[in-house]
Amino acid sequence: MLYPRLISSMNVSLKEARETEYWIKTIVASEILPKQKMALLLAEIEEIVKILRASLKKLKSN
Repeated sequence: MLYPRLISSMNVSLKEARETEYWIKTIVASEILPKQKMALLLAEIEEIVKILRASLKKLKSN
């Protein structure tokens, strides 16, 4: 069955995406780069996290 392997891979992807989100927020909070420069990246990673969470929820319910 493909699902357990896929779920495992997607869990790793979600973990990595959440870590990326953390670091982007840390960069913004520390003012290393202006918030305006990081806004697009932050919006995109938040969307990726939402997509991965929704996909995992659907896979786990099947």
